[in-house]
Amino acid sequence: MKSSLNNQLVKLVNGKFYFRFPDNKRRKLEGQAYKHGYEVRLVVKDKIELKRIQSILQNLGFDFGKPYTKGLQIIQPVYGKYQVEKLKTILI
Repeated sequence: MKSSLNNQLVKLVNGKFYFRFPDNKRRKLEGQAYKHGYEVRLVVKDKIELKRIQSILQNLGFDFGKPYTKGLQIIQPVYGKYQVEKLKTILI
């Protein structure tokens, strides 16, 4: 069942995602002032697709952030090093 959910997620996302990683050099230089962490942004075309992606993520055991719009796109973020690494193995 988990592999079928993984496949559904890959088909639904269809390559419309990007990863954001912290810059370790900047983190060492700036310390607590540098706030960037691990994040995956899933780009969604509409609210129906958003609900489907959220349902699959939840069934796979992911916690996800609040979706937001960026231009005409809807972005579903997933935060945290462990979750980003886990999603990376599914999507890539």
